[in-house]
Amino acid sequence: MQVFKGVYFSAYINGIVESFREIPEEIRDFIKSLNTTEKCLRSFGVDIDLSAFDIVVNTGGTFEGDNMVIFYELGLYPYIDDDGNFVNGGLPQLSDLGSHLLKVKQDVAALIPDANFSGLAVIDWERWRPIFERDNYNNVQRQYITASEDLVRKAHPGWSDERVYEKARQEFENRARQFMERTLVHCSSIRPQGKWGFYGFPGCYNNHNQRTCDTKTMELNDEPDWMFQASSALFPSIYLREKFGNHQARYDRVHGILGEAIRVSNLYGSPYQPLVAYTRFRYGDTSEFYDVTDLHSTLGQTAEAGYNGAALWDSHASFETRDQCLDMRNYLDTTLGPFLKALQDAVNKCSRTKCSAHGRCKNRIRSRDREYGDKYKNKTKPSRAVLSIWETIVSVLRIFWFILLNFVNGERSYFENVGDVSCECFPGWKVATKLTKTTAVSVDWP
Repeated sequence: MQVFKGVYFSAYINGIVESFREIPEEIRDFIKSLNTTEKCLRSFGVDIDLSAFDIVVNTGGTFEGDNMVIFYELGLYPYIDDDGNFVNGGLPQLSDLGSHLLKVKQDVAALIPDANFSGLAVIDWERWRPIFERDNYNNVQRQYITASEDLVRKAHPGWSDERVYEKARQEFENRARQFMERTLVHCSSIRPQGKWGFYGFPGCYNNHNQRTCDTKTMELNDEPDWMFQASSALFPSIYLREKFGNHQARYDRVHGILGEAIRVSNLYGSPYQPLVAYTRFRYGDTSEFYDVTDLHSTLGQTAEAGYNGAALWDSHASFETRDQCLDMRNYLDTTLGPFLKALQDAVNKCSRTKCSAHGRCKNRIRSRDREYGDKYKNKTKPSRAVLSIWETIVSVLRIFWFILLNFVNGERSYFENVGDVSCECFPGWKVATKLTKTTAVSVDWP
């Protein structure tokens, strides 16, 4: 089992560590939980102080902590390695599901010894996707299509390419579903209070910075509905690269990803299914730190969309030298830390004033209620003919407002326009409106 491979710095900003039935007051906020960069202190004497920003760490500063655990090769995950070797069967249809589930039980017990663990449990399997067509996205994943076809062609040498492809697709997808779905169900039975899900699902594939996912992507995301039904949390990825255009383009890309996860959760998820966006604080292509505008576009937009939180990730390679550690400390002290604290304060304040501290605020313009919500309630987006004129007008207004907020004064307030803010209550509470005042009142929770 490989755990936390390539990861050293990770964070969790959340409001969901609580169980669904009992929600302690002290953890209902959009809090941070950060695994400390202890290597910087141990190897270079650079102490990165997280306490000034109210950042909560896993007990002992480890990755296998009480708030968050990440599994990279949980159980006997089948994959093709960089040398072309088939590991654990290589393909889902060649894997030993029974042996895998036995190993899963051992791995979960070893990494999460607390039977009452209620944090995030993220399964990061990225080598292949359970939908055959989606494995045509890049060369690394395309080899699973080729290998599956070779398997069928060997058994049926006289078949046409079309028949071989269809049989390979059926065999791969059926077994991939069994493998992933049974893994989720098994993990949830072992640590039932944990929030289990796969990293990066659902995807939007809007790498040209489209504001919404295209119809084909949404249709492909609808196929593994079983995955979203079995997941107790969703973990879409909103990593940025500088090559993704300008600030507005990167904002739009994140918007599309966040919206697709909301659509999928609304259709297939359980009530109160947590949504936690995976993000970074440095660009994947240049390794430069995000500027404040892109922190707004990622972390800020995640909060306004009504997400339960965000998980920050960075590479182990970012902490190999003293200078790297000093750069990280400076960025944390001057930019990331103050930003997180300000965002935390805004979330806390809005929760208290708008939701009586029994729910989280969400901006109706950007949340499940309206722009994210209504547009994504159906399996496919509405007709472009209906939306094109309105979206053109709204797009121009958004660009103007984005420039005004982020380029004139470099600052932004969250949830300040009360008319655009709604309250998503925690389980056991519902919204009660009297005149213009909205609050949360207790309801029976079964």
